[in-house]
Amino acid sequence: MIVANLTESFKRQRDLVTCKHAIQDIINSKFNETRVRMNLMDQKGTQTFSIPLRDEKSNPIWHFHPTKDVSVAFAHWTDFDNKGVQWQIFADKKNVFTRQEATAFELIEGNNVFIFGFPTGWRKGRQDYPIVRHGILAQVRGWLQGDHETFLVDGSGFPGSSGGPVVVTDQIGALVGMVSERKLAPLQDRVETADLIEVIPMESINETIQYVLQLDSLKT
Repeated sequence: MIVANLTESFKRQRDLVTCKHAIQDIINSKFNETRVRMNLMDQKGTQTFSIPLRDEKSNPIWHFHPTKDVSVAFAHWTDFDNKGVQWQIFADKKNVFTRQEATAFELIEGNNVFIFGFPTGWRKGRQDYPIVRHGILAQVRGWLQGDHETFLVDGSGFPGSSGGPVVVTDQIGALVGMVSERKLAPLQDRVETADLIEVIPMESINETIQYVLQLDSLKT
């Protein structure tokens, strides 16, 4: 799943954010484009957008954080608005948790979260309805204290969940990050279970967004 418009400052551009590994998998498969399926306003169904990996000048559309599992699309697609795409906004300083807000809120292991996404690519019907699953913060103090760049959620993870929003639900609905990868634990019968999920926090996402905005300003 691709997370769109993660912050209010990004709203003007209608750019997209997802995990680096999801886009790299597409590039490694030698595809020439990514496809994004979006819900339209007023329950008017969905629209699929074909987004090339490079623009007409062969500049990359998607940019990667050099060390973290975050990618941001370098483009401005007015076609999204022209087609009437339905947007859901998480706004900075309102319902987004950076490390500072999470610390002030006294976020701790055991807090409840919702994980949004389309595990295993599940879709059915005229519109796409994200699947909401419940989890709890399994290890977050390492990130809050600056020792870790990610944190862990105890919850089931499946292929297709990467890039899905993770929202703290205790007393407030605040976006705290996005799903990066599943941590697999082998059982005795060799069946793997994804009982831990690694989450990219908002600092890393905002850091990558600012990097792309810098590239944009240099280009113009």
